[in-house]
Amino acid sequence: MSIVCRPGADLNDLLLRFTGQDSMNMDLWGNLKFYHNGRYFVLPHAVAYQVNPDETTIPVSWSATYDADGDAGLVSFQWSTYD
Repeated sequence: MSIVCRPGADLNDLLLRFTGQDSMNMDLWGNLKFYHNGRYFVLPHAVAYQVNPDETTIPVSWSATYDADGDAGLVSFQWSTYD
């Protein structure tokens, strides 16, 4: 999965919603884990970066949170400073 945000985008508007899972949580490494119908599915911790005008990339630190009750299946993100 790739998500591209254009300059001026508000990254706080970025939310993911999942449905149908029995449970959802994050492991120690930041992977998002879903349990559904007796199986685990894993979305690996993603890499976030910004591209500068000179085509160099700078990593952007981030973390994710999820709706603890699991019913909403909502995942939101917290971002470090970015331009």
